[in-house]
Amino acid sequence: MTGSRLSARRFYETDGWVPFGRPRHEVVWGIEVEEVSYRRSLTVPTTDARRTQMGNESNVDTNQ
Repeated sequence: MTGSRLSARRFYETDGWVPFGRPRHEVVWGIEVEEVSYRRSLTVPTTDARRTQMGNESNVDTNQ
């Protein structure tokens, strides 16, 4: 695995994306590449998280 692939995987996995399925091997412009699919859970924030977020927004000074 090349350094750029490790960097890309780290980028996605740090943000909560996880690989799924099998990697596919494709030829693009005469070069074989490995295609990896990622997915991420889309959850709805809990009521407590919404209240905290709304409380933070109300403390923002918009007169600047």
